[in-house]
Amino acid sequence: MKKTSLKKLKGIGPYTLGAILSIAFNQPEPAVDGNVMRVMSRVFHIEEDIAKPRTKKIFEEW
Repeated sequence: MKKTSLKKLKGIGPYTLGAILSIAFNQPEPAVDGNVMRVMSRVFHIEEDIAKPRTKKIFEEW
């Protein structure tokens, strides 16, 4: 299954996409939820609000 195919499906966000690819298709893809973002924002001193889309984009691009 290709990542781009799943991304096009309604209701598939970054977390669900990562979970499906890693669990169902054994692809090395992270499933990053709010708890992981909170921890990583503290580790990397990211002070922006993790609930904002532009801050979430930081985590998606890693």
